[in-house]
Amino acid sequence: MNWKDAPWQSGATRTARQAYHARQRATAVGLPASLTTNEWRAAIEAFGSRCAFCEQPLDRIYLVFRDPAAGATHDNCIPSCNRCQRRHREENQ
Repeated sequence: MNWKDAPWQSGATRTARQAYHARQRATAVGLPASLTTNEWRAAIEAFGSRCAFCEQPLDRIYLVFRDPAAGATHDNCIPSCNRCQRRHREENQ
């Protein structure tokens, strides 16, 4: 079985886990952490399941903070592809 086909890798579970980890990362450094799973799903839908940077369709969704110093809030989290997520992370280190 391909690891992507595992039940714990379902889209609903993955988005819930991404929102949870975003809150954990923000809380660990003392930033606001109010992002809910429904807010994260709404953000993905608002971008049409496309990368917020390059607008390519997403096969794997990464959560990116627009402003790393603003925390995990609904208006600071956007969906990204792997390539753009890495570029954004390198630019903000």
